[in-house]
Amino acid sequence: MRVKYSWLMVAGVLGASLSVVACGGSSKPAEEPASESAPAEAEKKEEKPSAEPADKPAEKAEKKEDSSEGPKITRTPKDILTAPDILFMFNFNSSEMGERAEKQCDEQSKDNPKKRAECMTRAKTKIEVDGMRFKQEKGRWYWSTIRRKGKILVSLNKVPIEFGKEDDHSIVLKPAGKDEGTSPGKGLSETTVEVPNEYQIVIQDSKQGRMVFDAKIGLTEN
Repeated sequence: MRVKYSWLMVAGVLGASLSVVACGGSSKPAEEPASESAPAEAEKKEEKPSAEPADKPAEKAEKKEDSSEGPKITRTPKDILTAPDILFMFNFNSSEMGERAEKQCDEQSKDNPKKRAECMTRAKTKIEVDGMRFKQEKGRWYWSTIRRKGKILVSLNKVPIEFGKEDDHSIVLKPAGKDEGTSPGKGLSETTVEVPNEYQIVIQDSKQGRMVFDAKIGLTEN
């Protein structure tokens, strides 16, 4: 009887334990309280800018203006014109004469490359001066206009000059004597030479308009 009683007691205890476990498994676990740091983190994410602030209109204008500026000129216009071994050769395409020729040839050729090339060649034959030079001889400065004949450069006009008014981007040339060139008929008059940068000069011609000349080195003049 003692053994039987003990078995029944063990069975009762096990049954009660299983019942408690079953009840606990069916109950829904308590929800954890929301983290107090979550709203703060969300606020931080919202406050963080998605991109760097855009430039102010004034700053944009300044940057645009700075980018449009060409290379800074470190020499005076006179120093640029009178640099040794430098010739200024006519830039047809950048000059007003070339711009007019391109427009006319485009209209006349009507998308025919050969006709356009022939038209541009004819326009270039109207160029009277291929370049110019400023050179000192026996203490006097001379302004020479140059014509290219094959590999030889010939002075058409060669006039002694004096340098007049000068600012950061221009200088006045004043003829001061007789033309000593090979074709002195046309002559040279008082002229303002614009110096937009250290490798170009610009002259306003009464007939041809704006004429641009590029600085070249290594060319020889006869």
